[in-house]
Amino acid sequence: MSEKLVDYEETSREEALEHARQEAIAAAVRAGADESTVEIIDSEDVPLAYYPGKTSRIRVKAAGDLLMKH
Repeated sequence: MSEKLVDYEETSREEALEHARQEAIAAAVRAGADESTVEIIDSEDVPLAYYPGKTSRIRVKAAGDLLMKH
């Protein structure tokens, strides 16, 4: 899972979401998932009005089949 605060005045929404997706996929692989089966299973982009600028909380979850080690 990848979770972070992003200010869309500094980073575009598309770039921030793509970066979070890649981080979530990498985390799933580090946890033992087979990279060829990893998929994004959940994604949130929540604006935070109480932060300065155009800040949002991005949360992305990825999962895949576990690698079987012999």
